[in-house]
Amino acid sequence: MQTRKHFKTKLLDNGILLLGFDQKDKPVNLLSSDVLEELGLVVKEILVNEKVKGVVPVSLKNSCFIAGADINELKSVTSREECEQLVRKALALLASIENSNKPFVAAIEGVCMGGGLEFALACHWRVASDHLSTVLALPEVQLGIIPGFWGTQRLPKLIGVGPALEIIASGKSVFPKKALRIKLIDDLVANMATEKRTIDNIENEALVSVAIQRAHEIASGQKKKRKIGIFNRFLGWPLVKNAVGLKAKKDILAKTGGHYPAPLRAVSAVISGNETRHLLDLITSQVAKNLMGIFLATQELKPAKQNMISPHKDRIGVLGSGLMGSQITANLVETGYTAVMKDIGAPQLCKGMDRIDGIERKDLERQIISPAEFDRRLLRIRPTLDMIQLRDLSIVIEAVSEQLAIKKILLKEFEGVASKDAIFATNTSSYTVAEIAADAKHKERCVAMHFFNPIKSMRLVEIGVAPFTNLGTLTKVLELARQMGKIPIIVRDSPGFIVNRILARYLIEAIILKSEGVCNKDIDSAAKKFGMAVDSGRVMGPLELIDFVGVETCLHVIKSLKRLGSRFEDRPEFADMLRAQNRPERTNLSQQVITNRLILPMADEGIRCLAEDVVDSPEKIDMAMLYGAGFPAFTGGLLKWARDWGLDKMRDRLEELAGQYGSRFTPYENFKNLN
Repeated sequence: MQTRKHFKTKLLDNGILLLGFDQKDKPVNLLSSDVLEELGLVVKEILVNEKVKGVVPVSLKNSCFIAGADINELKSVTSREECEQLVRKALALLASIENSNKPFVAAIEGVCMGGGLEFALACHWRVASDHLSTVLALPEVQLGIIPGFWGTQRLPKLIGVGPALEIIASGKSVFPKKALRIKLIDDLVANMATEKRTIDNIENEALVSVAIQRAHEIASGQKKKRKIGIFNRFLGWPLVKNAVGLKAKKDILAKTGGHYPAPLRAVSAVISGNETRHLLDLITSQVAKNLMGIFLATQELKPAKQNMISPHKDRIGVLGSGLMGSQITANLVETGYTAVMKDIGAPQLCKGMDRIDGIERKDLERQIISPAEFDRRLLRIRPTLDMIQLRDLSIVIEAVSEQLAIKKILLKEFEGVASKDAIFATNTSSYTVAEIAADAKHKERCVAMHFFNPIKSMRLVEIGVAPFTNLGTLTKVLELARQMGKIPIIVRDSPGFIVNRILARYLIEAIILKSEGVCNKDIDSAAKKFGMAVDSGRVMGPLELIDFVGVETCLHVIKSLKRLGSRFEDRPEFADMLRAQNRPERTNLSQQVITNRLILPMADEGIRCLAEDVVDSPEKIDMAMLYGAGFPAFTGGLLKWARDWGLDKMRDRLEELAGQYGSRFTPYENFKNLN
């Protein structure tokens, strides 16, 4: 066969062809238009080659089968016709694979998402590795679109309408053990991938060896292609399918408030079979463009791999085993690090270990990890009461209670035992690095890593950089954040960084609205109808958020921001009012007025952060508020929403609010400057 740019082939003695995918100049395999073009030519050659009895598609990249379509290409689509042309080619290609009398057996290890999973669904058998990197998903709804390569039709036939709708309409990931249980894959193999995969050595992997055997068995008639089960055929009857679809739509509306059209369209596509029409209706929508823009911006925020620290070699310290410290420790051991977790007493450490056990046990129960991996994670924790145990560590993360004096004492104690290059990263939410490191011997190695609760689901980490923080320190904590699976955003060391500073305006106004006698339910309902926290899976308004975070914590953050100006009010009666469960309610305001009073001050504060160089681009403020504060993704982000809403209109509305409710609404003098 011809030598290709993205694909390598090797014909084995038994007639099974290894089809190795290694997209040139890309870290992952994507189904871009040129890849699909080349794959189509390769498949045509395979189908007419009499020597080929079966095919094993496999990735030559570690930890990635096929990551999906090229989002840059999708975002650039401007017309239905352009999209339809791409989809038709892909559908024809996958149909030729599905209808081939030569079995295609996908050997899946690593990321298998979107178009990658749709490719695997067109194959006749699926063998997957149980490696931790293996994950299967159809996440298109998270980009504002739906699967477009017939995934909405092949998946229900394979696993049933109900389970398929759960995967397609949510975009959630499926891990190997569950994939086997619901029959999304046919075989699960314990695989040890070679360090550098090539078309010549990959057949020695257990995963590929099993896939080759299955292809040979199907080709020789020893094993038949899996047929659709009787129960799944029953669920495919129109009346049953329609009933399941109606229930799914009702559940989606309850979760999304109707802000996201893609999940509803996904259900319609599954039920009606008209997948392409629904995709074409969505592809050029503003919601889809916003969500794709967020995805691409998120990819850009991930720092390039530096290999300065390794989960398999480095140990990371955590000072504090409370709510945040235990979660940070869990995140570290989940990504392969050994974590030395220190606290002042055995009871605190025991409680922290119990909390970590609970976190990891959830992964075990969901079959994301094996019992052996569960044990390995817990064994990677080194609880200690002695600061000397942190002396050889490269990075220590401080996550004790939010008291400046305690943080300064811990830093002093740590510097007394630390190695010469050790980094002290504080998880502070209200103090600056400069305040905490005021008396430090080595200020240049002090930085902030501000995580968000709950750490497992909140992907943002604010990296607070003081004027004295050196480049080496910044580079290492960025690498650590990347290894932990987080989205790091570099911010200038300043009160509240980005998220707490902007979110405080939202929470303060909610408290003031409550003080005026506005009904709690009306305040929270206005925020939820706008879309706040709709993407979190735990929809809540500002007063509900205060209850979740804790009244004292919220008031402490608000108080710490008073230095930024009078718009950060700290009234003595706030605490008593928040604790009062039955405060008389006497004021009725329209939902739009409540929404404007809650949301517009955040946009104003975002522009102030940009003007003060707290961060270097509006896109980073958008990402911070999306991933750290629950600002709705369908808007594209806080400042993207402000631009779309109209900056002139927004400034006028803020001035009106200032005239009615006080100077805290007075817009920033250069409000329209988003450069």
